[in-house]
Amino acid sequence: MQYVASPKEFDRALFSRSFYDFLQTDGKAYWVDGTHLRIISERLQDVAEGKLKKMIVTLPPRHGKSELISKKFPAWYLLQNPNHEIIISTYSADLSYDFSRIATSTFSRHSSLFDLQLAKDSQSVARWGIEGYRGGLVAAGVGGPITGRGFHIGIIDDPIKNREEANSDT
Repeated sequence: MQYVASPKEFDRALFSRSFYDFLQTDGKAYWVDGTHLRIISERLQDVAEGKLKKMIVTLPPRHGKSELISKKFPAWYLLQNPNHEIIISTYSADLSYDFSRIATSTFSRHSSLFDLQLAKDSQSVARWGIEGYRGGLVAAGVGGPITGRGFHIGIIDDPIKNREEANSDT
């Protein structure tokens, strides 16, 4: 007798197998493949598996860095690791909240595959958790309220707003 997986089991296995597969499936309508995106997703897979402890990505604007790293990766990672915590920090709280909003939406869209859901008492873009688990995401601007919080994954995306701030004495 041959076992046939249900559509839910198939999708869950596909999403669990690799971040790259998740990106292609999640982004059907807008995904544009590129060698650099495959490489970034493979390195993020290494981060998720504990093979890579630190990663720096530098590319010109509009090349998909934030889409992969700050918006999609947190959702995929937390679907796999609901007891883990992620912090996203950018130069402004608003930008961090925008990233968190997309991560939350992505997580919610696929959470039923993993029998997960957002915590009822923690669903803001600044901080959201996973019902029945300790994990979740905190988003803050640089210098924002993350002191005393631990994390398994820390994402710093555009910590400096512009050249003027980068060149300032402070």
